[in-house]
Amino acid sequence: MKGKLLKLGTFWGVVGCLACCSLVVGGMNWLYSAHRDIPLDKLLIDASAFPDGFYVSYGPVPRRQADGEIVAVDTRVISFSAPSPSQAGAGESLYLNSNKWAAAAEYRDQLKIKVNSSSIASVTPWKAPDTLSYQSSVANQSYFACHINAIIQREVCKYLAQYDEYLVIFSARTEQGTFEYDDIRRVLEAIDARMAQYLSAEK
Repeated sequence: MKGKLLKLGTFWGVVGCLACCSLVVGGMNWLYSAHRDIPLDKLLIDASAFPDGFYVSYGPVPRRQADGEIVAVDTRVISFSAPSPSQAGAGESLYLNSNKWAAAAEYRDQLKIKVNSSSIASVTPWKAPDTLSYQSSVANQSYFACHINAIIQREVCKYLAQYDEYLVIFSARTEQGTFEYDDIRRVLEAIDARMAQYLSAEK
């Protein structure tokens, strides 16, 4: 009798162990693939966020990724230009990561790359302008700064933000009288509003 009880206990112990393992594996699968199925095009801003006359000059299309770039589940990129002869313009890249932890890691990595003041492309250090220090109230973390780019010899501003499993990288070429800091602020607010609209609806 004692032997039968021992075997029965061992059997149920094995069953319990297998059940626990299944829960752990299932939990890990969820952890590493916890992203929403929102069409990325819906999360992108459109020309209405920009001053009058700006138009979509490229996209939205999946971003072609080179070696060493962000490894994402899906991507989109869209570009905007001011009417000729202005050289002002902007672009938004959107990356869907497997989960919010992957997005947070990519945010930290891209921050080191995209706003690197030690780069030969930087004439001036990256820093937030005195009149525009934008901090998102929607994103998990965000950073905004500008510098003078040595290649195009003009001011470029960048905004990086993590919204749960999504990473947004926005870049703008400023121009006095055409695309200034107040205009950029409105675009950043539009990015926040668009992300908040769809992400809050999906929770």
